Amino acid sequence: MFFLISNGEQRPSILTSNKDEEYHSKWARYCLGQANNEYQNDFIRKVQLNKNFYKGNQWIENEDLEIFLKDESNMDRNRIQVIHNTIRPLVEQYRGNAIRMSINYRAKSISTQAINRREIKLAEQLFYSKIANKEGNPFAEDIKQRKAVGDSEAETFAIFDNLYVDKYVQKINYLCKYVSERNDFEAKQVRIAEELALTGMAVMKTFEYAGHQEFKIQQSENFFFDRSAKEYDLSDAGFMGDVTYMEPTEIFETWPDIKPDHQRAIENYATQYKKLAYETAGQSGDKNGNPSAQQQYSGKVPVFTTYWKDADRYEYGYVLDEYGYEYFTRINYIYDGEDKPRYTDKDLIKSKSVRAKRILGDKLKRRSHVDVLRMAVIIPKEILASGGKVSETPQPNVADIVLDYGIAPYQETEVIEYASVKFPYKCYCWGYVDGEVLSPVDDAISPQRLVNRMLSVAENQISNSRGSGTVIDKTMVDDQQDVLRKMNRSEPVLINAKGRGIQNAIGSYDTTIKQGTMVIFNIIEALKKFTQDTTGINEAIKGESTGSDQLVGVTQLMIQRGSLMQEPFYNSITMIYKQCFQSICSIGKRIYADNERNLSIAVGDEGVEVITITQDMKLEDFRIFVKRENSDEMLINAGNQMLLQLFQMGLLDEKRFSGLYGRSTPDEIASALRGAAKEREEMKRMAEKDNARMEQAMIEEESMAQAEQEYKMNEMEAREDVKELDKNRSEIKKVYANALSKMAPTNPQAQQMILENAKKFGE
Repeated sequence: MFFLISNGEQRPSILTSNKDEEYHSKWARYCLGQANNEYQNDFIRKVQLNKNFYKGNQWIENEDLEIFLKDESNMDRNRIQVIHNTIRPLVEQYRGNAIRMSINYRAKSISTQAINRREIKLAEQLFYSKIANKEGNPFAEDIKQRKAVGDSEAETFAIFDNLYVDKYVQKINYLCKYVSERNDFEAKQVRIAEELALTGMAVMKTFEYAGHQEFKIQQSENFFFDRSAKEYDLSDAGFMGDVTYMEPTEIFETWPDIKPDHQRAIENYATQYKKLAYETAGQSGDKNGNPSAQQQYSGKVPVFTTYWKDADRYEYGYVLDEYGYEYFTRINYIYDGEDKPRYTDKDLIKSKSVRAKRILGDKLKRRSHVDVLRMAVIIPKEILASGGKVSETPQPNVADIVLDYGIAPYQETEVIEYASVKFPYKCYCWGYVDGEVLSPVDDAISPQRLVNRMLSVAENQISNSRGSGTVIDKTMVDDQQDVLRKMNRSEPVLINAKGRGIQNAIGSYDTTIKQGTMVIFNIIEALKKFTQDTTGINEAIKGESTGSDQLVGVTQLMIQRGSLMQEPFYNSITMIYKQCFQSICSIGKRIYADNERNLSIAVGDEGVEVITITQDMKLEDFRIFVKRENSDEMLINAGNQMLLQLFQMGLLDEKRFSGLYGRSTPDEIASALRGAAKEREEMKRMAEKDNARMEQAMIEEESMAQAEQEYKMNEMEAREDVKELDKNRSEIKKVYANALSKMAPTNPQAQQMILENAKKFGE
């Protein structure tokens, strides 16, 4: 990437009331000028160097080409460019481990709504419990079954604690899963690892497109930021931006309202640079045949997108939210997608808190500056002017072309922290010191160059080496052929040395590879060891042999040391994804709340729960928890072992075991185990309740049996009394009859009574 704007641009004042197109253009130029500094230029050169070394194009430094391969007279030293690429295995180690990474996430609501929502639901259940347990209620059992309430408030609370699930959190987790799968987060891990290894930083940019939240990997060399930032995630930077090389047709389609003269300027630039690329197509961009930036982006126009933290003034005051809590928020402000303000002057209250006195004093509201993220998409005038210079036809004076500007849509912030606006770039640095980004490959470049030099020297010596043989002085030996035959048969050779000895008559020569050449290869191995010590990628961690005499403990120590040195690398990947998932919880829910139809078409019936994003959820804050795991295969294997143990211990039923085996990770099994425990607790509670009912029924049955037995005994006693009474009555009647019979002869009334009794008896 290249910058054509000087760093002498003056910073516009954020207190300007009229923040029009010119204001945004000036701010964009200021950011581009500030980014055009020594740190950024060195970073771009370093990235290009690292990527060339990774590709195997390693003889590019002037020290290697001019000084090492040539002598003082600029003549070749008969050395060739030999390469033993130690950079690529290093990067591939990082890429391979990134493929095996499994990043798990979990969303949790941190808004007051989450607590109040739970309390409201519990209060509702307790209300139903009171109604159901009211004496004489004929619908009590039906209410208990339908509303999951118990026979007391304590029992109702226990049931609620086991069964309550926050549907809002569930929907956000569904949304995170959908967006991550749609953007193929898992496949992007490899590219992120590559960017981190070669450049020292990785950047993911999020934006809204066609009603969906999109994520794309931004090339580090095409990304710029405020170098005064101190945090590894660059969250404290004042501005960020990127450059995208676009065809004119893409520009005209994306921003259809471009003025005709601006369209002609863009087309003229693209035409002239494409023509130049065709003319220089047969010429290499550098000494090794790499195309120049001009050739790589021929015909494409650099479009700069810049974001910066601005400030706008709003009225703030204390109100009571829907739960009756004091809430410091904007007054008389209409949010996007709403028709009227949520809170007006009539909603203001007088807060007695210390913070309110410090901020408001004796007033109910005040105007305050708040962080706002503004953006501008521009094509600088310097770029457009350069298009005319190529064709030697003066380009008309054009100003910066502002394609888009204003407050960044769907800004990421938190309701409870209204001043914490975040950039759409989710980035993290492997190493970051005082504005300079460091990468794992940086320290391997110099050893790699030295390895190449040593190989080049060794190759020169090997190429100049010959064989070995015997040297014979022809003046001392008359018959050379006879001497050679005897030497081949290892027979004595007789010569006439005339008394001077044979030392100089027969000798030997040896131009084979000597020990000095072999020592060079030992030096190369030592240089590779330097790279391993600085990067942590040693033989043990790569699974290579380190010698038969090396102890197992030493190998384990090497693996642990290498793993610890690599940990910041994989932590960087985790932190980038944490920011991405956090963005989904903040921005994604608002995007899909405004475009529910797109989501319903994309996910169908399975996404129904995700589609029902309400206005309450748009205002709710969530916090993402991300952790790193091993590969899915390793996790599933570990989960299977865990399942077998739990099933043997009887902690999981057969249905859950069969459903989880071969497809679940330990976290999913732990969740199922907790669910099974809650289910067993609920079953135990129901069983205890049923046992209590059975005991009560048995007691009542025994009472009824005892009462019935007492009734029968009383009935038998009553019958005996009746028999005795009847017997007594019969005796009385006999006595009475005898008395009447005695009285009858002399008493006519007695005769009449006898006749009446006889008549009754006959009847």
